[in-house]
Amino acid sequence: MKSPLRNERFVQGEPVHLVARVTGGQQADGNALKWSSNLDGALGRGADITVSKLSTGTHTIKVAGFGATAARPVRIFPDLGDLYTARPAPAEIARTDKDVSLSWIDGTGVDESWSAYPAAFNQQSTDASKLVVHAKLDVLRHQSFSEPLPFAGGKPIYDFF
Repeated sequence: MKSPLRNERFVQGEPVHLVARVTGGQQADGNALKWSSNLDGALGRGADITVSKLSTGTHTIKVAGFGATAARPVRIFPDLGDLYTARPAPAEIARTDKDVSLSWIDGTGVDESWSAYPAAFNQQSTDASKLVVHAKLDVLRHQSFSEPLPFAGGKPIYDFF
């Protein structure tokens, strides 16, 4: 399974891209792959589908076909505020590290070192936490606007950033 990421976060109603790669020596029909959720049942067929009606909660998304099964947990939140306060998954942090070049610059003051706050996760805190910075960047992937952003050339804010 290529997508979604393990424990990836989504907002209810947000499109969730499900992608599986079929490997082996022969061409295979991706329509033989069946996707399901332990909470919502059958999701569809194919190697690359998008679903947008997953209920809130932690789902186990499964893809089955060709005698094999793969599964990943996925978290669906009722709104962006709940997603914002949920700790990002390690795979989401790795994606942000890949997508965005971050330079962690320490200051000279007692409370100006990033290493002083290595694992704190509280979105309301003023502590300098790398984890909170990753979460704030990742939440931009889930934010939508009623009109295209004038400075982003039609791209979502995360892709523009």
